[in-house]
Amino acid sequence: MLKALFFFVLGALVGGYAVSMHLGRQVETGGTQAPAEQTTADRIREWRLSAEEIREDLRVKGEIIRRRAGSASETFANARVIAVIKAKYVLDRDLSVFDISVSATDGAVVLTGSVASEELLGKAIALALDTDGVTDVTSRVTVRQATPQADE
Repeated sequence: MLKALFFFVLGALVGGYAVSMHLGRQVETGGTQAPAEQTTADRIREWRLSAEEIREDLRVKGEIIRRRAGSASETFANARVIAVIKAKYVLDRDLSVFDISVSATDGAVVLTGSVASEELLGKAIALALDTDGVTDVTSRVTVRQATPQADE
């Protein structure tokens, strides 16, 4: 019962996010198709979130911190920010919402958990940074070591 309720709420959040994104694009473009937007790959380059840069930050600092410029005036409720980021992780086929925990306080987001590669870590940070109301993202997400396959 509790599991069903969780997935119902998660589905409602994802659906609400998708509808708001769709309606927002229609309003911005007067109901026409939105022009090509900056892709996640573009954001990963812009915010220095390549696998090499992730490895270097983890080696030097033990965590990844990125700041989104120009969004300090955007203040949204912490629960909304968390829900939107988790919805993005649900919609992304490479990331698992169950592997990454999200917390937020006044636009500062902290990610914890683990992912399979530096590329996925960069993607998770970029999706969080690209959320309205987010000013900072601190990642304490670890990269899981590949487990050797046993010969059968």
